[in-house]
Amino acid sequence: MVWRNRINILQTPQVPAQYIFRVSNDCNEGCTNVGRTGWHIDGSFQNAPFSHSLYHIIAVPRQSNTSFLPLTDLINNLPEKRRQLWERLWMVSDKRQGPVHPLIYKHPETGQPVLCFHLGMTEGFLLDYGSSEQKLCDPQTSNNILKQIKEEVLKNVDLIYQHVYKEGDLVISDNLAVGHEASPDTQLSRDKIGLRVMHRVTIKGKSCPSK
Repeated sequence: MVWRNRINILQTPQVPAQYIFRVSNDCNEGCTNVGRTGWHIDGSFQNAPFSHSLYHIIAVPRQSNTSFLPLTDLINNLPEKRRQLWERLWMVSDKRQGPVHPLIYKHPETGQPVLCFHLGMTEGFLLDYGSSEQKLCDPQTSNNILKQIKEEVLKNVDLIYQHVYKEGDLVISDNLAVGHEASPDTQLSRDKIGLRVMHRVTIKGKSCPSK
């Protein structure tokens, strides 16, 4: 395994190792507002998104969950017309100028359909990328697609697992198979819910999403 952290520049003095990303609801303890930009997988802006994400809770506040959703189940529950559209879409990452990835592709290990997506860090979408019919979606269409994805997530609430942290918990997630989002209460102030500190590590991906 190759361990890699996405944002070294934001590390704080409390971090025990360079590859650990420390997050918190207190800016003096770690990076704030992490995971609150919408449902996503980690590293969608890279050629090969992270293969796994690990979450180790250090300080547990009174409220602080992470929501997880199996992406294959989400795709299999799509209405046929919507799935046909999504199969033709490729996501364009935001200002990080990352690569273009198919929205739906096969998981490199299981071969099951999964999503490469980030509701808060997507510049737009391409339709039929690489073909003679390739077309860049206009901003309104791209926003509508992002709304569609969120809509499908909320329709599948019965598939969502809410992890309620206890001190010392270590969660290991297949980042390519499971989308996630931090709950809104993770960013409530320390005065309201107590201190939240989590150490996150991501494992470097080996495969570029492809059809």
